[in-house]
Amino acid sequence: MRIIADLHTRVRTGQASDCVEAQVSAALARGLEAVALFAPDSRTLKPVLESVRAIDPRTPTMRVLSGAACRITSPEGELSAPRAVRRGHDLVLAVATPQLAPAVQRWIPRYRPGLRRALTDAVVAAVYRNDIDLIALPGHLEVDPAELARACRDRGAVLEVCARRPRPSAAFLRQAARLGVRFAVTSGARRPEEVGDFGAAAALLAAAGVSPEQVVNSDRGDLAGWLAERRPFLDYGGWADWTSHGARGREARQRREERHPSDWADWSAQGGEIH
Repeated sequence: MRIIADLHTRVRTGQASDCVEAQVSAALARGLEAVALFAPDSRTLKPVLESVRAIDPRTPTMRVLSGAACRITSPEGELSAPRAVRRGHDLVLAVATPQLAPAVQRWIPRYRPGLRRALTDAVVAAVYRNDIDLIALPGHLEVDPAELARACRDRGAVLEVCARRPRPSAAFLRQAARLGVRFAVTSGARRPEEVGDFGAAAALLAAAGVSPEQVVNSDRGDLAGWLAERRPFLDYGGWADWTSHGARGREARQRREERHPSDWADWSAQGGEIH
């Protein structure tokens, strides 16, 4: 299985444009077809987004995407980043952090059947209530794979398997895959030299027997198709949310976009560098 895109890299703290360019250069050197960059904190979300939008047109062989990472913060599936903040980005990653467990425990009514059920409800609610693209589950947080699979299938979200963060067990991934969950292998890179290094995550999915077709960013996972479903209309170089644009969105649906994800292969002759 060959991974063609790194859908989760972290931009280091510092001058946003320089840090973004370093990550993008590393992704180009790896021969990736797409890379998603996430800001290190809420204060740098806007500068990183602006830098991503500026550099994307300069990399004709690779899409450069902007990501917003947030935590699931309540039993009702609320996220730490407001919807208005998330809307401007190409990908939204929701993380069920270890802090979610005690937060959910505080709110569990006495008659509820336990923490696993409550955690499952929180994660599933987050998927249904929000436009989430990637879900991250630390290995020690147990959720019902059948409920997770149903939510992912209904909403088109995928489960992240990150090389540099705690991951679900191979047994859980195997069961989730059999129930129809799709996955994204990511590096979680914080430095340029880590971009595109998927080793631990790819090995775990292989051990779980997950097929390449179920990994959206593999060479057989139809990445362009999945991205087009998540963000079907392009705006300023990314997959933007057109729901608030009214007539503008309807007009966009009637015309062919100049730079559609399915055209990535056509750019291969233009050179893998930042122009």
